[in-house]
Amino acid sequence: LVFYSKVAPKIKESMTLKGNMMLAYQPLGDLPNFFRIAISNPRLSESSLDWVLDEIERLSKDIFC
Repeated sequence: LVFYSKVAPKIKESMTLKGNMMLAYQPLGDLPNFFRIAISNPRLSESSLDWVLDEIERLSKDIFC
C-alpha cells in the first residue's frame, strides 16, 4: 500500500507543474490516497469530465510506465 499512497501525489505534482488542472486527494481510512472531485458547476459537460479522467490516465502513464 505504500506505493499506492504515492500515486496521487505524483500525478498531482505533474498536473501542477503542467498547470492544466488541480485536484484534491486524500486517504480514506486504511485506503491510500485517491482523487476526490467536487463539482459545483451544473453546466459542466460530460466531455469535460472525460477530459479530466483522460488527463489523469495520461499523466499516470507518463510517470509510471
